[in-house]
Amino acid sequence: TFKWEDVRDLPRDQWPVGRYYTVRYHRPEADEIDIDIVLHGEGPGAAFGQRARPGDVVAIWGPRLAYEPADDIGDVLMVADQTGLPAVGAILDAARPGVRYHAILDVPGPAEAVLETSADATITWFYGEGELLPAAARAAIAELPVEGLYVWGACEASVAKDLRSLFEEERGLAGKRVSILAYWNRDGRH
Repeated sequence: TFKWEDVRDLPRDQWPVGRYYTVRYHRPEADEIDIDIVLHGEGPGAAFGQRARPGDVVAIWGPRLAYEPADDIGDVLMVADQTGLPAVGAILDAARPGVRYHAILDVPGPAEAVLETSADATITWFYGEGELLPAAARAAIAELPVEGLYVWGACEASVAKDLRSLFEEERGLAGKRVSILAYWNRDGRH
């Protein structure tokens, strides 16, 4: 019964904190979902993740789709920092037969280089804080055919801006062929 219209009638200090998260696994028979939350920075999502306890009440609404490749794609390039790993995993779990998947993932270190999937995909790991993604994406896109390519990404806002510029301005991919999301912001605003 949750509706944002109802929330708008409440005093601002009573509004719930809302964030978008990827449902990594859904088990409807048990009324369960798994959501991975990366605890970084001091934003509202990290604050929630640090204080959440069993029995806390949360509202779930959606879905909000940000991954919508056309039917005629041949390659999917995914570019993400560790905040985007659950979404990359969900994309790979729903992989289409005959489509080639390429993932460029930048995480703080080898311990975070974890992605469970049975999909046939090329996954390249980098170890940083997401800042390595533009250079790695530039190298990857030089090797991939632009025709039939769909690009999806999730990372820090300034890196997302650089990636959008790379794909849209430098490579000419635009519109429904590119979806780059700012999942967080270094200054904590996101």
